Order: sequence, then structure tokens, then C-alpha cells
Amino acid sequence: MLEQLGDRRREIDQEKADESNYMSFNNIPPTKFAAIDKYRERNRVKLRFTYFPAIETLIVKIPTAKCEAAHRNFEGLLSIPAKELGVEVGEFCSMGATTYTYRYRSRAQDRSLKEGDSTYKNRRLRRNDEGLPSLVVEAGNSEKSLDHLKAAAKWWIETSRARSASSCY
Repeated sequence: MLEQLGDRRREIDQEKADESNYMSFNNIPPTKFAAIDKYRERNRVKLRFTYFPAIETLIVKIPTAKCEAAHRNFEGLLSIPAKELGVEVGEFCSMGATTYTYRYRSRAQDRSLKEGDSTYKNRRLRRNDEGLPSLVVEAGNSEKSLDHLKAAAKWWIETSRARSASSCY
């Protein structure tokens, strides 16, 4: 799996990839996912994960330079008007690509994990680090990404029960 991701990353970096910058893997039990995630963190591999333990499925987003530039520039565009409106730093706190967990039952396998490209929290309203973000930016670089972006938006909205997360795609 890591070899496949490395090959796809090289294709994307060389702009030779004719497919999406997403890959999906089945039969990834929680212990294997934990090892993959640990490897990613230890080696600073730039990947975004969405993981569903109940169905042992891992969706990997390989961020491209265009994707990174899009969501980072969007952050700049959001920050200026927020400051002009008197929004203080603690009310618009960038959380980066933090991993968020959603539990839909009490059992550990009945949860999913997701990382947005950029996430933001109002730290005054949500002091709990486990709480969901107030704003999520998911970026894509082609029409091939659109279905994945729609699925990501759906995950964030359903996870927040439509009470707090806004998704842009």
C-alpha cells in the first residue's frame, strides 16, 4: 500500500497522473491503520486520511501543490475580513489538518476519522480539543476531485449534525 501511495505521489508531483489524487484501500483493520498513521506521522508523509474502522476502509488524499495553495490562499482571504469585522484570534483559530473523530455509537469500531485540508475553531465556544471545527475547507484540483469533495462535505455536515460545520467545495 505504501508503495502504491509513493508511486501515485511521484506521478502527481510530476503532473503525470491522469487520475484523481485519492486512493481507497479495503481490509485495513484498526491495528494496521494505527501503524500506517504512526508511519505517516513519524516520516512526515503529506497525506490526508479518512478512515472507517467498521468497514476497514481507508481513503487517502494526496494533496497536490495546487490543492495546498488553494486552501492556504483561501485562509488568507478569510483572515482579512474576519479581522476587519472585529473577530479576535481566539474566535477564528486555524487548526490545520487536525484529525477529527466521530463516534456514532459507543463501540470503538463505530467511529470514523477525517482530516480537512484546513479547519478552524472558535476556541471561545469550543474549548474542548475533541470538538469539531466551526469551518472546514476541503480543496480539490480537478473535476475528478468533485465527487470526493462532495463526500467530504457530507461527512463534515452529517458528523456535526448540521449544527456547526460549514464545508466549502
